Amino acid sequence: MGGFDVYCVVCGSAMYREVVQDEGYDQAITNTEDTAWVGNTVVISENPDARAASKVFISGQANVQDCGYFDFVSGEDPDPNFPDGPTCWQVYERDGENPYAVPIHTSCLELFKKVLQPKDLDKEILYEILKCLGPEPILPIDYGAVTEGQDQYWVTMEGMEEFVIDPEIVPRLRQYYSEFPAADKSGLARPGLPSRQTSSHDPFKRVPPEVMLFIFQHLDWHSINQFRASSRQAAQLELSNRYWSSRLYQDMPWLYDIPLEMWKGKFQFPDDLDWTKIYRDLYLSSDTESKAKIHGLVNRRRIWGICQQIADFYNERDLGLKNGTITEVMQEVQSTPLKQLVYPDPMIITKRQTFIISWYADMEHSTPALSIHWTQKGELAKLDTIEPESEGPSPLRDDICIPEGDWITGFIVYSVDAEREHRKDAVRYFTCGLEILFAKRDSIKLRKTANSNQRLLLVSPNHFLVGFAAHMSEDGLIAKLALLEQPKAKMPFRSEYRVVEHHARLEDNAAKHLWSGDLPSPTLGFKGLWRGYWSASKMNDENLPLEALVFGDCESELCDITSIGADVHFGRFEVHYGNRAPRAIGPRGYAMQYIDIDGHGGERVIHVYWSVSHIPTGCRLVTNRGRQLIVGQPSDDERAFRSHEQGDGNNRTLAGIVGYWSNRLLPQANLSAVGVLVCHDVHVQSHQRPHRDTNNFFWTPEQPPNGIIEAGPIWGQREVYDQWQRRHKKYPSSKTVVSWLDCQQPVDEVRVTLCHSTRTRQLPLAAITLVQDNVATEPWPRTIGAERFSQPSDTTGTKGHHWCWCALGSRQDTELETRPHHVHEIWPVGGQKLKSMRVWLNENEGITGFQLVAMDDTESPAWGHCEETPSAEIGFVAGSGPGAAETPAVGVKFFLDNNERQVTRDDIIVTAVQALVKT
Repeated sequence: MGGFDVYCVVCGSAMYREVVQDEGYDQAITNTEDTAWVGNTVVISENPDARAASKVFISGQANVQDCGYFDFVSGEDPDPNFPDGPTCWQVYERDGENPYAVPIHTSCLELFKKVLQPKDLDKEILYEILKCLGPEPILPIDYGAVTEGQDQYWVTMEGMEEFVIDPEIVPRLRQYYSEFPAADKSGLARPGLPSRQTSSHDPFKRVPPEVMLFIFQHLDWHSINQFRASSRQAAQLELSNRYWSSRLYQDMPWLYDIPLEMWKGKFQFPDDLDWTKIYRDLYLSSDTESKAKIHGLVNRRRIWGICQQIADFYNERDLGLKNGTITEVMQEVQSTPLKQLVYPDPMIITKRQTFIISWYADMEHSTPALSIHWTQKGELAKLDTIEPESEGPSPLRDDICIPEGDWITGFIVYSVDAEREHRKDAVRYFTCGLEILFAKRDSIKLRKTANSNQRLLLVSPNHFLVGFAAHMSEDGLIAKLALLEQPKAKMPFRSEYRVVEHHARLEDNAAKHLWSGDLPSPTLGFKGLWRGYWSASKMNDENLPLEALVFGDCESELCDITSIGADVHFGRFEVHYGNRAPRAIGPRGYAMQYIDIDGHGGERVIHVYWSVSHIPTGCRLVTNRGRQLIVGQPSDDERAFRSHEQGDGNNRTLAGIVGYWSNRLLPQANLSAVGVLVCHDVHVQSHQRPHRDTNNFFWTPEQPPNGIIEAGPIWGQREVYDQWQRRHKKYPSSKTVVSWLDCQQPVDEVRVTLCHSTRTRQLPLAAITLVQDNVATEPWPRTIGAERFSQPSDTTGTKGHHWCWCALGSRQDTELETRPHHVHEIWPVGGQKLKSMRVWLNENEGITGFQLVAMDDTESPAWGHCEETPSAEIGFVAGSGPGAAETPAVGVKFFLDNNERQVTRDDIIVTAVQALVKT
């Protein structure tokens, strides 16, 4: 599809510099000076984190990029609400990471201010109106012929010049001002009088002159000429020089730059100028159909007309905000960040402020009552104040009285997913419950609060609540909410006891996010959030419903951990305990791999490393013993959190992980954002680094014990020329991780899991487990890959199977039609030891299949693509017979790598093997 242009929200024209270079224009009309104005642009948006009650800001110079992105700065006179951080925002994006932003030429903004005069510009009202315009306008603004140029890119052709010529600085107009014609004692040249026969039928012949003048006042210049040509009574009416000077002011307000006293509102007109001719000349110069038109003036008249349409809606909204009395609490009121309570953000909103007190003296003894209103569907509709017992009970309203000696410190807002279409980008939630937080007493929960998302709104430290600022949707819901507050220093000394908090506050970074399920404990901190650049959701980070998996925030919980698991496609993370219920996050765990944790013995997960590129692609959870659970593939630029040892002055310990899954209710659910939880109250002493093999690959979960080393060739190692990337690729790749199985123990059965194949012939081995009923006292490696599987319930895949990522990439269609993604096979061994492992390779030396042989020479199925005789055999017994080896292997090293299916979530499979022997 490529890129696209965006256009000024007011005039609808182009927004890039050097328009004159476009060959489609008439070069006799355009020049660089006349068109430079289209590059002078600002962005109007809001900063939800601004401390002022108004969140709207107007940027300094904004430079347009492709696809509607603008780089903008604060400017020489920075707006106090200007946001911190990167300011490259996409405009006209309602579901983007940043608030909705609109671009406007500085000239258009100045023209709009002139249309509003004598009123001053209110940024809040302007932004509220402009949000309803743009590519998908809600308000009925007629932009005229400029829309013919609004294609994917701005259309440059003859006839479009007037839309890009400067409407403010018009040299030909200034020249005319300096050469105004002198008066010639005549009025407007009268047309020939109508015939007497026509005049006898003139319906206006008995109309008094003062009424005729009144009629003229409502006609434009062309209509007056036609009227006088058809009516003798109209033609005989004398129109004075002064009449046309007053009509100039009335009919052409865009001529605000005439250097005369009349534009100052004194209506003193020089009589020595020919206002009849001036009126006619300027009228024709402003007319796009006139041969005498001045292109810059025509553009100014056009933009003025659009500004007048916008001003009508502006003034209507402005009148609605002028009611009410300003009290001392309202003056210089501050605001917490504006939080979104429903998603998506409504396109049309009205803003409403509610104050719970009017005067600071009210803080001493007043007990305001809040009225919380709900819709029939259980959605939050309004926060208001009432006099206690002033209204009767209602099933759609909750009335809460603030007790004497206490005060409200904030809210927890509960939201749930709304019913929605099964679309990838369909994210919907609405407010279903509210928890009111007090400084001293326990909180009060209203309506539905179980199994919900939670959003925390708290007053700022050293401030107290005085009211609420809400954005109301068209259907009467609170879409956004902020708390209005004042510094504690402003309240009477005798009132301060009411706002002294007895409850711990949530850490700031955690408090600003939306959480799925319970809020994190105040003892925990939140680090992150990291998102891929191919995020399925354009939502702002603070509006993503995050899921928190807390390993433990105290020693007793951390000591009780027995294992941690993860779905191989990042669908779920779990923590299991000895004496507590397991904890989990994520929508589904179809293939779970685990690492055992010796919590009672002091083992702790202390580091986490996230690999994030287009999406999160790898995760390493590392314990203080150097053992690690690896999901996906590690990269060279991992986002790391490392716990600090006691005594370093910064005792932060990993306490959990955080995830956000896009499309959570669909089979395509995908981990899209990640973070970590930390704790300052738990300390870990010893740290060991995770081990790497001789190729610098990470071992998972740990390396073999001392005395066991790699020996012999790596079966599957190769170098292949990739014709698409035009380079040689080495296998195993740099992102490979390695694991191993002890093959010296008696085995009761072998469990093998194969995934869907790709078009390339390779071994689709996703997991292998050696099962022993009587496990020895010392633990021994028994699983590669996932060890617990569950069958998906959906039937949206091929031939009624569950959907899998293979449908989007390299695959064997017959496999998708005949079997699910994972197929499990069991080979009973009967307590024997293994004798050997056979390996098949293809013509490129890639591993395609394998087979196990027991001590009694019984053979397992040949798994994978096994044709003709095996290419190699790893023997586990000493000797010279079939399957034996001069130096027998005690185990097998498995190389785990991406199967290159080229989809969002590829499979990690065995791509090479090597013998392990005792030294």
